Amino acid sequence: TVVSMDTSSSTLNVNCPGIVNIHGATVNISGDSVNIDASTLGIHGQNTTFGSGGSSLHMQGTGDVVVNGISLVSHVHGGVQSGGSSTSGPK
Repeated sequence: TVVSMDTSSSTLNVNCPGIVNIHGATVNISGDSVNIDASTLGIHGQNTTFGSGGSSLHMQGTGDVVVNGISLVSHVHGGVQSGGSSTSGPK
């Protein structure tokens, strides 16, 4: 494991061939920009919140999102009629 500081760019680097664990009652990460680059990303916990007060979350990828058994990719809408009508909720 190598920990280094580049004082010319104020960059702290931690290079570890194994697992890096950070534990605490509360762990805060903040910055003008926070980037996470991973082949797999897991976010776990109850009451997980993304943004507040007009914030937005943009996610891009492949596959499907399923919430309460309803697929974002292949769900259907009932009550579809031509004209200006709205559909009922997804099934």
